[in-house]
This record gives sequence, C-alpha cells and structure tokens, in this order.
Amino acid sequence: MPTWNGSKNTQHNAELGNEPAIFAADSRTIAHLGLLTHIVATREREQVPYKIRQP
Repeated sequence: MPTWNGSKNTQHNAELGNEPAIFAADSRTIAHLGLLTHIVATREREQVPYKIRQP
C-alpha cells in the first residue's frame, strides 16, 4: 500500500497486485501454528503462489 503521500511503502514486504500474503503475526496477534502450517501446505499442494508477511 502506498504511504500517505503516495510514495512506495517499504515497511512491509507485501504489495497490492502481487501474490497473496499470509500474515503470521502483527502487533497484537500471532497466528496459530497449526493453521499456518495447514494454509502453507494447502497452497503448496495446489501450487498457489503466496508469501509469508513478516511483522
């Protein structure tokens, strides 16, 4: 997402228009490891592109 002034936001490693990002954690929550593992395994099995977004 662009920043408030329209410049490229380099704070996050996910961008609109690219492959879907899986959010493993943010400032308040951490994803359940079993759910995260299941999502990644399913995407790999079905050959769906993804990336893990780092907090």
